[in-house]
Amino acid sequence: MTKEAVLRNIQGSSKDASELVSLEYECYGPNGIQIIVNALSDNSNRTYSNLRGYLSKLHGEIAKPNSVKIFFEMQGVIIFEKHPNQSKESIEEIIIENNIEGYVDTNEFEDSFEVITTPDNNFYLIKDLLSNSGYKVFEAEIKLVSQNKITSLDEENKARLEKFIESCDEDEDIQSVVTNYEEN
Repeated sequence: MTKEAVLRNIQGSSKDASELVSLEYECYGPNGIQIIVNALSDNSNRTYSNLRGYLSKLHGEIAKPNSVKIFFEMQGVIIFEKHPNQSKESIEEIIIENNIEGYVDTNEFEDSFEVITTPDNNFYLIKDLLSNSGYKVFEAEIKLVSQNKITSLDEENKARLEKFIESCDEDEDIQSVVTNYEEN
């Protein structure tokens, strides 16, 4: 999310709180793209209309409730920095001792970072456990994670998806967009 979008969302919170409604839309895009859009709006008709406009440019559509969300799961995702004096075995020992599910060794950011995914009910316990074990937690959040990832799109659909996400980021009512597309 861009800095301007974050500032707009913060400033948007100055709207009359009694008028704000939390909205969640499940959508389908081309090539099996699954999308969940969360919004906080004082005018649900405006938000719905804007989203339909963004989706039409994507060649997508709003789906029935729970037809997309069933393919996503709430998970804790913790990105942490490996301590130079601690070995991979020490991380594995923490993982085994505490029954952490979904450990993934990745070089996504750079060689010194690792990612752990965990069920959302273990998230805070594991985050604190890593911090107390001397690991610097770089990023940690509970978020929807797709169980049905798409890793390739043709250039035209990829450009449409990027434009869709950009339009949603610029919309003051839309808080977040989650998709099952993951670029390699």
